[in-house]
Amino acid sequence: KRPAHDVQRYVQQATKIVSRYHKVPIWVEKPAPGQLEDAVRLNGAVKDLVAEYLANGLSEQDAERLSEELATKLGILRTSPQNTPVLPGGARSDDDDALPNAGESSRDGAARASGQDVAGWRPADEGSLREGSGDVGVDGALDEPVVAPKARAGDPALPEAVGKLRQGRVEPAAVKATWLAVLPLSEDSKNELEELKKEFAAKVKEAVEQKREMPDVRLQIYRNRDRFMGKKYAELSKLESALREAAGAAIPGLDQRKLTFDREEHASREGAKLGITLHDSPNRTEQSYRTSPELNLSLANALQKHVLSAADVRRLRLLVEGLAQRLDDNDDPDGELRLEAHLVTRDGPAGRRRSGVAAEIRAAVQAARPQYSAAQVEEFIARHVVMGVTRTAARDQVGLFLTLVRLEPDPVPDHVVAAAKQTEYGQLPSLPKELSGRVLKRTDAEIDSWKGELKAGEPFVIVEGARKRLNGFIEKLLPDIADRARNNQQLGDIRLHVTRMVIGANSEVRLPEHEELEKLVKQAALKQSIDLTKFRFTYRAYKAKEKGPRSVGITVHRTPRLGKSDYLGETSLTEFFLPRFALLSEAARERITWLSTAFIVRYKTGQGGNKVLSIAVAQPRQSGAHLLVKEVRDLVLAAFREQLPGPEGTQLARRILEDFVPTTLYRVRLGGLSAVLVDVVEKGEVSSVRREEWEEEARSTRMASRAAREAEGLAHTPVVSGGALALPEAGEFSPDGAWDGLEPEDWLKNWFETLLADEGSLWEGAGDVGVDG
Repeated sequence: KRPAHDVQRYVQQATKIVSRYHKVPIWVEKPAPGQLEDAVRLNGAVKDLVAEYLANGLSEQDAERLSEELATKLGILRTSPQNTPVLPGGARSDDDDALPNAGESSRDGAARASGQDVAGWRPADEGSLREGSGDVGVDGALDEPVVAPKARAGDPALPEAVGKLRQGRVEPAAVKATWLAVLPLSEDSKNELEELKKEFAAKVKEAVEQKREMPDVRLQIYRNRDRFMGKKYAELSKLESALREAAGAAIPGLDQRKLTFDREEHASREGAKLGITLHDSPNRTEQSYRTSPELNLSLANALQKHVLSAADVRRLRLLVEGLAQRLDDNDDPDGELRLEAHLVTRDGPAGRRRSGVAAEIRAAVQAARPQYSAAQVEEFIARHVVMGVTRTAARDQVGLFLTLVRLEPDPVPDHVVAAAKQTEYGQLPSLPKELSGRVLKRTDAEIDSWKGELKAGEPFVIVEGARKRLNGFIEKLLPDIADRARNNQQLGDIRLHVTRMVIGANSEVRLPEHEELEKLVKQAALKQSIDLTKFRFTYRAYKAKEKGPRSVGITVHRTPRLGKSDYLGETSLTEFFLPRFALLSEAARERITWLSTAFIVRYKTGQGGNKVLSIAVAQPRQSGAHLLVKEVRDLVLAAFREQLPGPEGTQLARRILEDFVPTTLYRVRLGGLSAVLVDVVEKGEVSSVRREEWEEEARSTRMASRAAREAEGLAHTPVVSGGALALPEAGEFSPDGAWDGLEPEDWLKNWFETLLADEGSLWEGAGDVGVDG
C-alpha cells in the first residue's frame, strides 16, 4: 500500500510510456455494444499493469519494452500492419499523402476510424468549444496526442559518424503571436481567436504568393488535475480544423497537406487550458531547403513526446528530398554525397532523442523514396547517412545539425601536396621576375565595409546605431548586385566577419553570427526581388584580443564586371589568398572553377591540344605551403570531376590532375603577397604567354613605388624616433600597400631584407643615428 501521491507518480509515468506504443481509443456517441467499456477497460488495464511494475522497481526502459510487447500481442501497436485488428483511433499506417480528416493530427496522419464511429460526435462537456463558444470549428473525431515516428524494435541504428562533425548554434523558434483560453470561451477569447485566424490566414496567403514555407503553428494543451485529457485533445482538433478552414477560405485551392500543426503538452498554467502559438520562421522557399548544404534544427522540449517540431520535420524532409534529387540527377555517381546528422543533447533525454531523430530520418528517406521497401530504405541510409551524438551540459549548444558532404570514395594522396609539405622555405625558387608584377598589389581590394557590435547576453542583436547603419549599407550594396545579375556578371565578393572570444579551430567555418548576418542581407535582397539563395559568402572569424562585446562586419571587395562566359574563355587568372590564411575567397574559388571547367571541357572534346593548366603558388611565409597548394588543387579536381561523372571519371580526373596540372611552389619576391597564378600554357612552359606584358607591368609598378617613396623622403631610410632606430608604421614603407595584412614577423622580415638588398642602405641608415655598422 503506497501513499496516493506516490502511486500517482507511477500512473503518470505509465500513461506516458503506454501512449507511445498503444493506439488511443476513440470515444463515440453511439458505440457498438460493449465497445466503449472494452476500450476503456483495455486501455486502463495496460496502464495499471505497467504502473504496478514501475512501482515495484521496474526500470523505465524495461517498462517501455513491456508496453511494446503488450501492444504487439493485443494488436494495438502503433506500427502494426493495416490487416491487424486494431482499436478505433489508431495512427494511420498507409496513404500518408492523403489529407488529414477533421480531427486528425497533421503530424502523424489521420486517426483510423469508421464513419459511423465519428458521425455527429460531440464531447459531452459543457465547457467544450462547441457548446461553450458557438460554431468555431468542424466536427471531428477525438484526436490522439501528437506522437512522432518511433524507432521500431529491430530497426538498425543509423551508421555511426567518425571524426569531427559540424556543430552550430540554434535557438528555439520565437513566439510571434499567442492565443490562450479557458473553457467555456469568453467573448474576448472568441474575438481574439478570430483575429488570430485572420493573421494565420494572411501568413498562409503570403507564403503561397511568395512560394515560401508555411507558418509554424503549435497547438498547446495545459495539464491540470483532470485524469483524462481526451476531451482537451478534441478541442485542439477543432482548433486545427478552424485554422485550416480560415486558410482555405483565404486561398482557394490551397494544398492543405502543406499545413502542419504541432501538439504540445505543458504543465498546468493559471488561466489557460489550451492555446495556439504562431512561431517565427526563416521564411525560406521549399526549394532552398532542397538545395541547402546544411540545416540547423532546434530540439523540442524534453517533456514533449516528439523530438522535432512539425515545421522542422517538414524542413528535414525537404533536405532529404533534395539529397535524393541530386542522386537522381547523377550529381553523386559514386555514392559520395552523405548526410551527416549531429545530435547535440543533454544527457538525460539523449537515448530517446537519438532514436527519435533516427526515426524521423528513416521516415524522411521513405517519403523521398516512396517506392522503396524497408530493406531499400536501410540500404539508402547505409550509403548516404551517418549520425553522431554529442552530450553536453550547455543548454545553448543543444540542437540537430545536418550537413551534406561530398566524400572521396577512395582517397588517393596528392603527391604534389605531399611534396610541398616536405619543402623547406629556403629551398623554394623565387618567383620569376616576369611574374612578380602579378602578386604585388591585390586585385580584390576592399572597397566598402560595415561593422557593428552585438548586445551582450543576446544570441544575435545588433546595437541600435550599428543596426541603422547596416540597413543603409545593405541598401547601398543591392543596386550593384541587381545590376550584375541583370548583365550575367559575377555577383561580387562579399565577406562576413565575426570577432569573438572563442572561434573554434577553423576560422572559415560559418558561425551562428555569420548565419544571422547572412540572413539579414538575403531578406533585404528578397524585398527587392533579388534572390541570393545560391550566393556564397566568404566567412571570416577572428579571436578577440581582449574581453569585450562580440562584433560582426561585412566587407565588399573589388570584383571584375565579368561573367561565367567570360571566365570560361579566359586562359589566365591571378587570385590572392586571404591575409594570414591558406584560403581563397568564394569569388576567387568560383573564378578558378570556371577556368578549370573550360580546360577540362576542351580536354574532353579533343580541343586541348598540347596545353596544360599551370598553377604557380607564391607565398612570402615560411610555413603552410602545402595548405595553399591543397586549396587550389582540390578546387581544380572538383571542377574536373563535375565534368567527368562516374567511378571511371573520378580516376580520369585524378590522372589529368597529375599529368596536365603542373604545380610549382615559389618564394615570393620582396613586397609580394600570397597568391595563385593559374595559366593555360603549352606543355613544358610554366609562365604565361603574356610574360612581356606582366614584366612591363612589374617594372612600372616598381618604378612608381620607388618614385613615390623618394618624393616623400622615405627612400630606404629608417624612421628615427627619439634617437632610436624605429620601424616605420604599417603601410608607410609597404610598396603600394602590398604588405598590409602580413604577420608582424613577416612584415619585419620583408622590411629588413629590403634594406639589406639595396646598396647597403641598412648600414647607412644605422650610421645616421650613431650605430656603428
